[in-house]
Amino acid sequence: MKNLLSFFLFLALISASKAQNLVKNPSFEELVSCDIYLDDFKKVKDWEGYSFTPDIFSTCSESQFFKTPKNIFDTQMPASGNNYAGILTYHRDYPTELIGQKLAKPIQKGDKISVSFKVSRAVSHSNTATNNIGLLFTNHPEKALKSKKVHINQTEILTEGEVWHEVKGIIEADSTYQYFLIGNFFSKEETRRQKMNSGTFEAAYYFIDDVNIKTYTGEMPISTTIKPIEELKIIKNSSEEAKKIDMQKVAIAGKVFDANTKEPLVAVVEFFVPETTDKQQYETDDITGQYAFAGIFSPEKFGLRITARNYYPMLEILDRQGQPRYSRDFYLMPLKTRQNIELRHVSFVANEDELSPDSFEELNRLIEVLREHPTMRVELAGYTDNEKDLKLAQKRALSIKNYLIKFGQINEKRMITKSYFSLPEKNMGSLSGEKEKHERVMFKILN
Repeated sequence: MKNLLSFFLFLALISASKAQNLVKNPSFEELVSCDIYLDDFKKVKDWEGYSFTPDIFSTCSESQFFKTPKNIFDTQMPASGNNYAGILTYHRDYPTELIGQKLAKPIQKGDKISVSFKVSRAVSHSNTATNNIGLLFTNHPEKALKSKKVHINQTEILTEGEVWHEVKGIIEADSTYQYFLIGNFFSKEETRRQKMNSGTFEAAYYFIDDVNIKTYTGEMPISTTIKPIEELKIIKNSSEEAKKIDMQKVAIAGKVFDANTKEPLVAVVEFFVPETTDKQQYETDDITGQYAFAGIFSPEKFGLRITARNYYPMLEILDRQGQPRYSRDFYLMPLKTRQNIELRHVSFVANEDELSPDSFEELNRLIEVLREHPTMRVELAGYTDNEKDLKLAQKRALSIKNYLIKFGQINEKRMITKSYFSLPEKNMGSLSGEKEKHERVMFKILN
């Protein structure tokens, strides 16, 4: 039966490919403007956002956050063309996002309709994967959120990144419809979720591209139910082939200290291999602060995530340089009043206040700290060794504040911004040596 269904679906797609696409601007290529930032899906011609704040990503975007292929959520080539959309299918605090439009012409009750669209999970920023990524025909798009109705739906959790999944099927229209929407039409409780070893954004985020809705004139696939026939096809990006990882058995060890007192800390050290689910945890010795991983398989590059109660967490991607043993000590900054903490991995476009995408992981850690301490207030500060650049340093601090507000929903009243000509003399901890003074940004805990 499975082979027969696949055969009918194959014939259906050949037949549908000759029909007119009822989706206008199906790959999001036509934009009103390239001045693209957060919640700018309105810049896409013919499309609408019908819930919360869907996004558009384009090579022409004036912001590094919303370019393709590299942007705030991941690095992903478009399935075709230069652009793709982005939607939330789950967020712990906010509603899911829906995108859609009015069909080029209505579909009538009884019409046979072929549907397909491509989906790719954004891996680097969000830490959750879901199912329930579907397409709904409707006449009332403003009422579709949590409608618990869908015509084509992906029922399995889509966990894989760096690929485009094609969701497709053929239905017989149960009514006359003028609109269609794409997104998750079910509640959090009705949506299956899986926590992933990536990012710190408490959400599931997916890119959407190549939407096709066409009339179909062939035979309907044989089915024992009235549900639409669905098929999921994985399309590998030729430019993003899976990397072969040369794994070797190694030992990794070191100690964790308080950055101010240099006293050993009880902390959790997590070893992980980037872009995989491989990870192990080790709790440091309560007297020496030592951790050790022995006999683990690791590629050349691996990651260590270090956390301790009431300390600012660290995450480092390291290179063992072909050695069977690797040693590294870490110094964590305490989360206490008047403490200055350097944002070591935050950087900017040269001579600009625009954040580099490489900064997002560090800023996401700061978001988590501020969420875990909801009464904490901080000063965000930019530093410079040239008085003429004080305004730039202030703008850079403001860029960090805007990021925390827009992507972490942190109340702006909890943050102030400053710029300084010299680094603080007290409660500074250990500063990284890889940055010039004028490139440093820090935050100070005010209470």
